[in-house]
Amino acid sequence: MSRAFTLIEMSFDPGEFPDYIDPRMRDRLADRSHRYAQNPAYPDWTPGETDVPENWEELLASEQYRHSLAKMQTYLSRITGNAEYRVTGDNFMPFVHQMMAAVREATQIEAGHKKELERLAIQLIFEQPEFRRFKEPWQKGEFKIIARLGFPDLSSTRTADEVEQDEEQPQEEQDWAANVDPEEEIRKAQEAEDFNLEVEKRKFLNAMTQGAGISKNYAFAMLPNELNRIDPRLMNLYGLIMSTSEAAFFQMPEEEIAQASKGPKEQQAGGVDLSADEGGVPVIRATAQNFPVLVQEIAKGIMELVSRKGLPSDPVTAQRVIKKADLADDETWQIILGRRMWQRFINSIDASKDELTLFLADKVNQLPPREFNALMQKLQAGGPEAERIVAGLIKEIEADLAREKEEPEGEGGWQDESAQGIVDDLLR
Repeated sequence: MSRAFTLIEMSFDPGEFPDYIDPRMRDRLADRSHRYAQNPAYPDWTPGETDVPENWEELLASEQYRHSLAKMQTYLSRITGNAEYRVTGDNFMPFVHQMMAAVREATQIEAGHKKELERLAIQLIFEQPEFRRFKEPWQKGEFKIIARLGFPDLSSTRTADEVEQDEEQPQEEQDWAANVDPEEEIRKAQEAEDFNLEVEKRKFLNAMTQGAGISKNYAFAMLPNELNRIDPRLMNLYGLIMSTSEAAFFQMPEEEIAQASKGPKEQQAGGVDLSADEGGVPVIRATAQNFPVLVQEIAKGIMELVSRKGLPSDPVTAQRVIKKADLADDETWQIILGRRMWQRFINSIDASKDELTLFLADKVNQLPPREFNALMQKLQAGGPEAERIVAGLIKEIEADLAREKEEPEGEGGWQDESAQGIVDDLLR
């Protein structure tokens, strides 16, 4: 066995669980050749003597893998009635088959309760601390949520190959580029660097958005009475579906996930779209095959409202960034890395300030890329310095909110700035 192979074998840490990770994904994590490698907002992390992961992404992926397998074990234990149940075996496919059976069973149960569950999904979102303050502007109609149980349409998603084909330079542009004068070349290079930093920032925020959504995968547990009244099987079915689907992303490299998004709607778990109605009001349209995924998609939609303010102020440049950064190929990496990135972001917030989480995200998101990267590196690294920085930002936010509260109705205020104003330029 070669030294390189040994390194790859040891770098991903499955903990006490079987190692089901796809070898191609393992290789890309180890040599950092994946699509989310070495983002400039990652901290400069050095493994300790007892750490198995050897880079930041391996650390995040290992944590998420163990979390998903632990959840799988919990719900399989409940379903089988075996308190000593352990996830074992060399093949992950039996768990996939169990998940698919659970999806079919849950779908049959949900069929007669769609309207109730769609209403409960929106209700549940606004019971989450970080989304609680969005309830009032939603009730006032400053943004809308359309939640639907059904098959999402992801046909508009694009892969990296498709974008690259669109961006191939015509021959005349290549000829011009070859004859550009040195000063113009320097300016173009700076513009390209600035643009790439905006793309990397958007990719980081996309992972945080995905992570915030995934963090609500088990929020259904807050509704035991409502769900048990519909059918007592739902709670455990939902838990098995969500945990196994999380773990399944470690089985499929991004190419296969990206191609799957082009498949029939019946094969898609969920999707969310942010647009505007005829009056310019932002509309979150979330569609999912089952209730927990619908909650996840609504959460992602609200996060997208906030993250849009992190885009360049120029609408044309903003759309170019979105085109380059919002790719179907990235979903795998957003899911296996994003939840831990989001968790590290919120870990620095005092628990008593949870309702200000998205205000903090809004403030940080609007920083220019270089400042955003410098601050996010500290927040991702965590510890006393991150807590001190966040405490100072929270004080600024509270002062801003106090001033806005004193302003007359319709003159500024949080609702104008954090809901409709977020997407004025992008959603016309």
